[in-house]
Amino acid sequence: VVEKLMWVKIIIMGAVKVITINIITKTMQATLYWSDGN
Repeated sequence: VVEKLMWVKIIIMGAVKVITINIITKTMQATLYWSDGN
């Protein structure tokens, strides 16, 4: 049971990291795009 929980934790942490990087990348791109537009 403990091992299963650890795997779930690792998967969730990984997913959160990927999502966070995705959001940061999108935000950076949007900021750059907006800066170029003005």
